[in-house]
Amino acid sequence: MMQHLSDTELQEWVLSPSQSSATVVAHISHCPDCKSKVESYRALFTAIHDQPKAAFNFDLPLLVIPQLAQTKPAAADRFIAGFLVIFVSAFIGIPVYVFRSYILNIFDGIPSYFIYVIVISAIIILAAYSLDIFYKYRKQMRLLNFHPHY
Repeated sequence: MMQHLSDTELQEWVLSPSQSSATVVAHISHCPDCKSKVESYRALFTAIHDQPKAAFNFDLPLLVIPQLAQTKPAAADRFIAGFLVIFVSAFIGIPVYVFRSYILNIFDGIPSYFIYVIVISAIIILAAYSLDIFYKYRKQMRLLNFHPHY
């Protein structure tokens, strides 16, 4: 008795045949049952993809935004924000002021190529995190706009 492929394997083959293993491809080419299931999945996926995208026939932001309550930040929120600004400024400013004469001498004993490696590494890490944030933003916007594939 022949072992048929699972539905998951068949669906993965329909979605990306180049990613499938050679055994899956060989089985599908020789098994009429799995071949018919593949055609069914292909027709189903095509029908789902060809359905019209859902869209509102009215301007949603125009209806919703006026109904949102306009709230002003509470006095406690302003106090906390002000405290954080002062705290962070003091946390950075006081050490800079105290060690101002030593700051320029910090990098004297370090070879210049190490400084270049540190700066380039920091730029690469910052760029990677920025791209990650940007792609997460684009993915969330696609999901919100009902466009899952682009």
